Amino acid sequence: IKCNNKFNKQNPCYILDDQPYCRQDYHIVNHTICQICDTYIEGECLENDKMERFHVHCLTCLLCKEVIRSNYFIFNGNIPICGRHDIDQLVKDGIIEFDTSSPSTPQHDSPKNTKNTVEKRRTRLLNF
Repeated sequence: IKCNNKFNKQNPCYILDDQPYCRQDYHIVNHTICQICDTYIEGECLENDKMERFHVHCLTCLLCKEVIRSNYFIFNGNIPICGRHDIDQLVKDGIIEFDTSSPSTPQHDSPKNTKNTVEKRRTRLLNF
């Protein structure tokens, strides 16, 4: 990746493998863009076994909204779920979301006859 940016105090130069990059290109080449918020990662981040990286505060469980900092599950291909939940029951019944007008009223968003899938993701903490 080569851009025509001129480096100065407002546009610093980043070096990777002895090559200069602007900030945007450096993070693209270095794979340090958060998969959730799509912004640069500088400092601590989480990386899963698929080499996806996230800010430590961005990866949250859909069900309990807690930040995920360890191994977790991906429900139906893209929904992060922490290990605090009964995964076998989720596969059987589907995700239960709460109506925003009444937090105590569960609603199924996937019918029981839909084939639900779960994949385990291993994570580690990195620092860039």
